[in-house]
Amino acid sequence: MLGIQVTGLAEVIAMLERQQANTSEVLNAMAKTSVWAPVFTYLSSTMVQRQFAPQFPVELMEKDFGYTLREAGSNANAPTLAAAHAVFQRARAQGLGLENMTSVVQLFRAEK
Repeated sequence: MLGIQVTGLAEVIAMLERQQANTSEVLNAMAKTSVWAPVFTYLSSTMVQRQFAPQFPVELMEKDFGYTLREAGSNANAPTLAAAHAVFQRARAQGLGLENMTSVVQLFRAEK
């Protein structure tokens, strides 16, 4: 679940930045809603501040998604997990494997 949350939040933050929105202001507003998970504060702050010192590296998250998908039997049985797994696979392929899981935001910042 955490990996899915990381990828979703990374997409939103990168989208806000590309649109030149006041990212902090929007995140603060989102934080006041019932859908804001407590962990989002940590996740979003590391993404916005570009602080990717490993606490739980991309490579470990990617590995865990692989285990989970094997147990699911196929990607078709868990398409959301498979999509998040693909994000972490792409991050590893781009050299982010040892960075914190939140470094996946860099993948979305690069897209225009």
